Amino acid sequence: MKATFSKDILNFILYFLLLALGMGFIGFPIMALQKFNNFDLFSVFNAIINLVYILMYLTVVLCLIKIISSTLVTPFIKENVKRFKVMGCCLIVNTVFECIIGYNAAAISKSVTIIGSDSGGITPPMIICLVSALMCFVMGEVFDKAIKIKNESDLTI
Repeated sequence: MKATFSKDILNFILYFLLLALGMGFIGFPIMALQKFNNFDLFSVFNAIINLVYILMYLTVVLCLIKIISSTLVTPFIKENVKRFKVMGCCLIVNTVFECIIGYNAAAISKSVTIIGSDSGGITPPMIICLVSALMCFVMGEVFDKAIKIKNESDLTI
């Protein structure tokens, strides 16, 4: 298949995100080291969480780039199934981080909560993160089924 305008736009956006996340992944430790004048355990823990958070999104963007580039031949390959599952796992990890950090922040910022109390709550971004992760797992299963159907049809011909 030839590249289309929408693929070009998607590639541009994904490579821009890759550049921004890569700069954040490299630049964040440098900024964190400059702030470690008052070295405490919370700062180290926060820096590690932020690095993992950025790394997970970096992995998701890389997988999306590889999936789009595989559509030049055929998207229904086992590698894409694995990529969707990796993306789902990365987004689940980020969902957990989002829920841990954002639960208490919802009470402090008085933002919209779906289920909440005075001490915190579940916010729409948390739900969006979870749905995105689950969508990746569903797409992986759909691609896996499509590969099986494609292989069966290849055998019958």
